[in-house]
Amino acid sequence: EAAAPDPASAVWFVQVGAFSTEEAARARLDAVSRAMPEPFGAAERSALPSEDDGALWRARFTGFGEDGARSACDSLRASGERCFSGES
Repeated sequence: EAAAPDPASAVWFVQVGAFSTEEAARARLDAVSRAMPEPFGAAERSALPSEDDGALWRARFTGFGEDGARSACDSLRASGERCFSGES
């Protein structure tokens, strides 16, 4: 079972994709949150433009501690989804 977001050490994220539009990134966040309400239902959602040229929008769940982010991403991978976790 994945750990819920931990506000005390909330500096990690789980990225669930990069998309050509902000709308597509937000739709992906909504879909993942509905499919896996634990732990993503309580996580903050963020659609951020890429840092290089802004051509892609990153779909990220934020507000995790390191263990929570890694566990959440492991749960996604176990269900056949792609993701990665990292420190903000």
